[in-house]
Amino acid sequence: MRNVGRIVAAALVVSACGVKRTDGLEGLTPVSKLHPAPQVLQFKGNYTPVKRTTSGSGMYAGSIRITGSVSVTRQPGTADYFTVETDFTTQDGSQELRWSIVEGSCGSGAIPLVPVRTLPPIAVPSDGRAHLTSDFRAALRPASTYHLNLYAHGGDELADVVGCANLKAE
Repeated sequence: MRNVGRIVAAALVVSACGVKRTDGLEGLTPVSKLHPAPQVLQFKGNYTPVKRTTSGSGMYAGSIRITGSVSVTRQPGTADYFTVETDFTTQDGSQELRWSIVEGSCGSGAIPLVPVRTLPPIAVPSDGRAHLTSDFRAALRPASTYHLNLYAHGGDELADVVGCANLKAE
């Protein structure tokens, strides 16, 4: 037993003195430094009124007023899994709205990063107060600009947008 103690003590002295490793691993970077866990990435925003200028069946001129907030947060330890949480109130009452994240600012005609029909719809009750927490997968970059669109009438086009929130990375 005394010899084991001496061997351990000698090993500690050798490692403290910076003796070169002989196990073939010298100069290698630990995996945790090669692939560090992604930093927390969160985007936040508030809804702004959407101007409707088209008239005709089911459409009207004027602003649609949706108030509320949106938070989009990357899930810990992932690069492209996000959770969106939104709370809003609309004056239009009971309806089903679709949503998606779109690159650029509100009003841009960019294609949604995630197809609208693959995301769960938001059921808005008659009091107009809605909440959604949902996960999605997309490549969002902190230096880019994004917005969340709310789409009415089962649509997924710019003309179907009834609510929009510009998102800023925090």
